[in-house]
Amino acid sequence: MRLARGRVLATAVGPAVPTNAPAIAQADRSPNADVSLCTFTVTLAAAAGRVPIHANAFTIIDEQGQVSHLGVSTSRGGSPPAQVAPGQTVRLTMKTILPEGEYILRWAPSGHTVLVGWEFNVELD
Repeated sequence: MRLARGRVLATAVGPAVPTNAPAIAQADRSPNADVSLCTFTVTLAAAAGRVPIHANAFTIIDEQGQVSHLGVSTSRGGSPPAQVAPGQTVRLTMKTILPEGEYILRWAPSGHTVLVGWEFNVELD
């Protein structure tokens, strides 16, 4: 992905859904909806220039166009750095609770314009 002041290779893996944890009901969704914790790993590598990182720049959009934010941390649980510097690799862990469905994990590093998106499904069989 190229930005005005740099570029970076952005890779997303997930969602990881616990296999031994039962699906839970979330109060603000249908009481019968099965939901689960979903965890993503986003790796930002091979940076040239400086690429900003803001936790609120990562969003998920569902099939109905509803946008939600995720909990974002480093892979060790700390706050993400403000940027990816040249030659640096940053691994972020993102968590959210989702029901079954189709989604897109999106990143808008410069603000409102989404520059990359990863499509995924949540299946809770």
